[in-house]
Amino acid sequence: MTIQEIFHLMDRSEESLIVWILYLPFILCYQVPGFWVVVSLLIIWMGIRTALHKKFWLPKFLRHKKVSGDHFAHYISYTVRFLHKLEKIAHPRGTIYQHHPLLITFNGWLMAMGGIFLLFPIGTEIIPSIGLFLLSIGILEEDILWMSCSYGVFAVHAAHVISLLILR
Repeated sequence: MTIQEIFHLMDRSEESLIVWILYLPFILCYQVPGFWVVVSLLIIWMGIRTALHKKFWLPKFLRHKKVSGDHFAHYISYTVRFLHKLEKIAHPRGTIYQHHPLLITFNGWLMAMGGIFLLFPIGTEIIPSIGLFLLSIGILEEDILWMSCSYGVFAVHAAHVISLLILR
């Protein structure tokens, strides 16, 4: 099975799992020099693609890379166990709103803004990474409560950044 076939099987909400995995190092305060630039740019790219209602793009050399069935089943078994644990705290709420094009666009731009906050850390990197974490949980589990919490985190961080820039 190729990676492109795997991505064709994925829904837009599963793509947010990839974003969640990308910024786990930011949440865990683990900084590798130069790594944060690449991850931030990928998050911005995925946010813009989501806002424009396009699928996740992969370069040609990755699209045609083969993944063995055993390895893929092994990785999926870890993902399924994690998602069962996640469903204890996040479950579908407000699913009628989740597939509205305006909300998908807003969440994509918010994801891109979170990537910009991570790329140019004014203040702290932990706050926008927590906001992105909550947003991806909300998108992944179609839970409007977690998405609303992420909107609040981003609003607080944006106010913090604006106050820092004004007070300089």
